[in-house]
Amino acid sequence: MKRTITQVLAFDLLLVIFSGLAFYLQSDSQNVSDESLHFSYIFNLSFTLLFTDLIIILNKKLGQYLGFVFLGQMTLKIILFLFLKKFYIAGTFELTWQVFFLPYLICLLLEVAAILFLLYAKDKKQDFPS
Repeated sequence: MKRTITQVLAFDLLLVIFSGLAFYLQSDSQNVSDESLHFSYIFNLSFTLLFTDLIIILNKKLGQYLGFVFLGQMTLKIILFLFLKKFYIAGTFELTWQVFFLPYLICLLLEVAAILFLLYAKDKKQDFPS
């Protein structure tokens, strides 16, 4: 349990640091509205923190299905984002694909690294007869 908490905290800290740095750089370099930037980062961070932390915590119960759960999470994230963009954001502010893509890419890379770490640790523990 202690190792799981350490893994969750390490992932959360890395995610916040990299996303904060990207947010700072993106807000200074592009002429985009603050609302769209805030929405994109808050959506990606909250979704990633919630589901990836859940995957890390339920690692032992999910077994070798971590990759499939991850693919489902990514699909749900895109569908939910497109739904929110279509029905709730359309009239309030403009949300370009570049504003969504950078935080999505950062979250995706860190999620993939976390899932690979979990799968590698799981494979390392198993001794397959040769």
